Amino acid sequence: MKFTFSLLKFIFLLYSSLYADNCVQFCFCVSLLGFLVSLLLSVSDGLLLWDEGDQALCACAVGLLSFAALSCSLLLLLECLVVAESLVHWVRVPFELCDRGAVMAMIGFGVPALYVAATVPFLYSELIPETRKL
Repeated sequence: MKFTFSLLKFIFLLYSSLYADNCVQFCFCVSLLGFLVSLLLSVSDGLLLWDEGDQALCACAVGLLSFAALSCSLLLLLECLVVAESLVHWVRVPFELCDRGAVMAMIGFGVPALYVAATVPFLYSELIPETRKL
C-alpha cells in the first residue's frame, strides 16, 4: 500500500512538473479508474451493495459514483481548456491557472468533493432506491 501511494505520488509529481495538460490527463485517468472501481463495488455482489438493514453502504456508493462521474467530467473540461488556451490565442484563463497542473488537479477533484459532501448527506434518502434494483 505504501509503495503504491509512493508510486502514484511520484507519477503525479512527474506529470505536474512537465505540462499542465499531462497532469490533468493523468488525474482524468485516475478518476476514471475510481469510477470503475466504485461501480464494480456497487453492483452484483460488491461490498457496497444495497442492504435493507444498513443503507449507509448504498449511500457511500452513491457518493462515490457521483464524485467519480463529476470529477471525470470536470477534469475533461479542464483538459480541454488547457489545450484550447495553448492552441487558440484569444482564449485566456485568469491567474495563469492552465500553467499550474497541481492547481488544475485540485480544482478537478476539489469542486466535485465539495458538491458531493454538500448534497449526498442531506439527500441520500431520495437518492437510495426503495428496493434492490440489480
